[in-house]
Amino acid sequence: MTALLAFLSALALSYAATRLLLRRPPVRAFVDVPSARSSHAHPKPRYGGIAIVAAFFATFAWLGVVDPVFRAFFPMAGGCAILFGVGLADDWRGVGVAARFLAQGSAAAIAIVAGVVIERVTLPVVGTVELGWLSGPLTALVIVASINFYNFIDGIDGLAAGSALISSTFLAIVALMVGQPAFAVIFLAVAGAALGFLQYNFPPSRLFMGDGGSTFFGYVFAYLAVAGNRATPEIPLFVPILLLSSLYLDAGLTVVKRLARREKVFQPHRTHYYQRLLQIGLNHKQVTLLEYLVTIMLGASALLYVRAGAWFAPFLGVAWVSAFTLAILKIRGLERGGRLVWERRTLFVVAADLAAIVVAYLGAYFLRMGFQFTEAEGNAVLRALPIVVIVRSACFFKFGLYRSMWRYTTTGDVVRVIKAVTVGSAIILAAVVLMYRFVAFPRALFLIEYFLLISFILGTRFSTRLFHEIGREAQGGDARRFAVIGSGDAAERVAREVNARGPRHAVVCFVDDEPATIGLLIHGVPVEGPGDRLADVCRRYAVDALIYALADADDAAAASWVARARAAGVAIEAAPGAPTVPAAIALDRAAVVLGRRGVASPRAAAALRGRTVLVTHAGGAMGGAIVSELRGVGAVPVVHVDAPASVRGSVPADVVRCAGPLGDDASGVVESVAPDVVLHVVGVEPTGAVNDEEFLWHHLVRETDGLAHAVWQARPGTRFVVASCWGSTRSGDPAAAVAAVMEAILLSRAGTNSAAVLRLPRVLTAERLAAGGPNDERAAFDLLETDVARFLVEIAAGAYRGIYVPAPGREFPLPAARAAAPAAGGSPGRLPVFPAEHLDECGIDGVRRVLSPLFPAAEPFRGLAAGPAHASRAQREEWLRAVASQ
Repeated sequence: MTALLAFLSALALSYAATRLLLRRPPVRAFVDVPSARSSHAHPKPRYGGIAIVAAFFATFAWLGVVDPVFRAFFPMAGGCAILFGVGLADDWRGVGVAARFLAQGSAAAIAIVAGVVIERVTLPVVGTVELGWLSGPLTALVIVASINFYNFIDGIDGLAAGSALISSTFLAIVALMVGQPAFAVIFLAVAGAALGFLQYNFPPSRLFMGDGGSTFFGYVFAYLAVAGNRATPEIPLFVPILLLSSLYLDAGLTVVKRLARREKVFQPHRTHYYQRLLQIGLNHKQVTLLEYLVTIMLGASALLYVRAGAWFAPFLGVAWVSAFTLAILKIRGLERGGRLVWERRTLFVVAADLAAIVVAYLGAYFLRMGFQFTEAEGNAVLRALPIVVIVRSACFFKFGLYRSMWRYTTTGDVVRVIKAVTVGSAIILAAVVLMYRFVAFPRALFLIEYFLLISFILGTRFSTRLFHEIGREAQGGDARRFAVIGSGDAAERVAREVNARGPRHAVVCFVDDEPATIGLLIHGVPVEGPGDRLADVCRRYAVDALIYALADADDAAAASWVARARAAGVAIEAAPGAPTVPAAIALDRAAVVLGRRGVASPRAAAALRGRTVLVTHAGGAMGGAIVSELRGVGAVPVVHVDAPASVRGSVPADVVRCAGPLGDDASGVVESVAPDVVLHVVGVEPTGAVNDEEFLWHHLVRETDGLAHAVWQARPGTRFVVASCWGSTRSGDPAAAVAAVMEAILLSRAGTNSAAVLRLPRVLTAERLAAGGPNDERAAFDLLETDVARFLVEIAAGAYRGIYVPAPGREFPLPAARAAAPAAGGSPGRLPVFPAEHLDECGIDGVRRVLSPLFPAAEPFRGLAAGPAHASRAQREEWLRAVASQ
């Protein structure tokens, strides 16, 4: 209980003190400004050691009060206080080398005076060696070296604090194993202090521990290692040396190399091996976690050593020296342009798997026999080793384990590994039974070996993949943050693809309408929703862009999400590598790059929220965009179609109300819908023999007038807006004259009702953008359908009256829109206006009002009582002549 309380106390105090330090603006002298030799890029405070040492001392003081046994460590506290004071002064103003060595020598002297000296060492195979008069000097050398070596390795985020946490934890376990609970409590207090600080020191860190913290750790480890070696029962000195060997070997080799080159040892440099890993392309998090992994493996080796006995020390020493030598050689090879992992070299893969096979097999034997070698069982196990190696290797080859790339390990590789190991185990058991009758073999041997081997094989592959993915998450304020629309398999693949781009890209959340997934996590990233809250989600997570990843959604769903994204003011993109891009998203992307992506004004939302808007003829080819824009401002769209076959894919099915052709009497449609606003979409551009003059007269004039009459008779004051799609039609064409008659009649008969006409030139729709055709290279357009939808909503919301056209702009060819890049050159588009008409400002961005001689009402349209349905041929000719005379 005391050990747990010590750990939690130090953890809580260290965490609270670190937060308190971060809340206060740092004194300029305590700020570490990066230089050419620094491993960090931004200035950071370096007084985090205050939190670590304060937390440890507070916990240690409490331990000294509750249990006198801990008072034996008071000399250690005195040495720590001296080193911390000098280290803090060094972090503040800088202290000379002589003053630092004086403080370190004083701390070492305190330990020696207290009797904490290395009187004897137990060497594997050799036995115990008495040191005699060398005890004092060797102790001082060990303590001073540990202080400086630990200070040297505090050069990148999280390395010193994390290594202290791992090493202290393993040393506490060792102390408990050998029967030294007091040492275990002290080590756990150190671990808690390190963990509380590590929250803000792990890369990317917010502050450093400085010399005040690093020298504290170096002294504590040295003091406790020497004291434990003197204790009874002893904590073997080999254990802390083994645990800290990766850190101290790096520092020691660097010191030796710099001394050989006659360089100043204490001058800042970037020649430590962990710094050299940064220089060859690894990031802080990868290097730090690599060191953590090595320290954990060293800790596991230390536990095996304590459990197995002294004879295990030579084996561990040779193994780790060989491993460190290979690592150093590999780093040097990387600096010369070599590769980090030989994952495509069959020889390396085979060698790694052979090592795993042998280690798992022999490890299973030692685990089963309690790390004791028994002659009968040991000889039987060694006789079967060749069979195990041959069978395992053959099964691995058969199931393709040597052909896989470890950095792309997936669940399919997991299945292959389990199959290969299972089949191999069956064959090995059969061979052992047939050849040796299973005599002298431990019964549980092959079961333990089965699970160990699967763990080793999968561990090597997934650790390689993890290593390549570490550090790719967003780091810094300039990272681009994405929200993925969807929460299925496609969304998960998109998240992996985005995060693989590097630390400047990250998926911060998923957004979905599915209630069952909202609140869950995918790869640790939350699923938010529903989509109606998209603006709030984007604001909370500071989303820069949305990625559409609904694999089975239709065009209407994509158009709906585009409208939500526009309302939230966030760009939406297609999933990377998607075989097809939804037309609505492609159009929105073109609008962004071509500079034509607008958002409806707040006035539109205020005027149309909750209002029923009738859209006729399914909105033509622009129906999906019109519905999305209406929903974006809170309106209730109702789409009328002449026939079910005329509905385009981007129009949501839930807004369609099929009522047949409008005809001359549209009262039934008006009565069933009861609209507050009508958006009447009509086509002017001739399409061949079908759109002859008689059809245009019926479609444009009679139908429009009949619908307007029915609307205003049933619901006076209803806003009536006509989207007149001229396309390539020009003012001299017969179709243009009929369209002008329609406008004059509608505006003359409107009276006090709100009526407006928006003439539209060539409009690029999502449907056309997605489709291919032989004339695509020559096709040119003046507007995007999203522009049209916004213009219609703005005109309807503002109760405008009259004739309107888009503002003059430059045309863009279809290939440029598909490539989402502005076209080079391009001529100004020709607007659908007559020679006698003029353009004026109207208060809508991107729209101009047409000043026409026919509006306000001119003869022969003034005082028109009878509708065009009852007009004679002569009257129609008179109307056409009036239009032609403009």
